[in-house]
Amino acid sequence: MSSLHCIRLLPREEQEQAYHDNVVPETSRIFFQTALSPIDPKSPTAVNYNPANRGPLLLAAGEEDRITTAASIRKNFSLYRPSSRTVTEFKAFPGRTHWIIAQDGWEEVAGYAFDWLYDKLDLGLSPPRIPCGERCPGVMPIAEKSLPRTGAPPHRT
Repeated sequence: MSSLHCIRLLPREEQEQAYHDNVVPETSRIFFQTALSPIDPKSPTAVNYNPANRGPLLLAAGEEDRITTAASIRKNFSLYRPSSRTVTEFKAFPGRTHWIIAQDGWEEVAGYAFDWLYDKLDLGLSPPRIPCGERCPGVMPIAEKSLPRTGAPPHRT
């Protein structure tokens, strides 16, 4: 039952389908890496809370998440915030579980994250204000002429 725990707010049939579609075997390697990280300075689980070259960071949590609780994400936020030279913010979404990006209404989370990042990047572009329901199912339709010229191809819908 713990595998279905994060999607417990879905109807039973959807829980079972999500489990069969998304749960894969795991090696447990991450648990050993985490346990040994205090004695391994090059541990892949080490976190640099004050990187000089990172972009804005939004730490999002589902208030109903019992796997990675909002309190634990808020604690991580507190580790970044005092020393960070860049924007770091925390947002808890009411009624959301660990399945935060796949629950019904995921567009609210995606829209919030998109708008937040767009505001923080300050690219000097005028953000198209499109209701989330029209924007989130595909890629944000930004006109090619308004994209910064980075050499990257424009997003396709």
